[in-house]
Amino acid sequence: MVDPALDETAFPSATGDVTVDLTALVRAQVDVMRAHPWLIDTLSTVRPGPTAVRLFEEGLCVLADQPASSTAKLELIAMLTGTASLFARAATAPSNVTMEVLHADKRSHPHRRRPPTRR
Repeated sequence: MVDPALDETAFPSATGDVTVDLTALVRAQVDVMRAHPWLIDTLSTVRPGPTAVRLFEEGLCVLADQPASSTAKLELIAMLTGTASLFARAATAPSNVTMEVLHADKRSHPHRRRPPTRR
């Protein structure tokens, strides 16, 4: 289910500029997550399939000449994927769970109901 959706990722062509290439890879991920909002919460709960692995491989290719360990490069790619999910989530309506948490926060912190006082 996840990998067929990720197959829609439009992998960008490398330009040789690390910042441009990583940004394009993140934008491609955001586009897919916006097209399939359920991916946002699902990606972290399933074993990566071939397309998810390709996302990591593309990121590693972009970072190949960078002076960092393989672990650090994989962590960066994972963080960028997390950032992509935040941007994608921002484009979707808040879920019922999010709204429940916000309302519960109001009940547990009554001072948040009132506007802040000015000094």
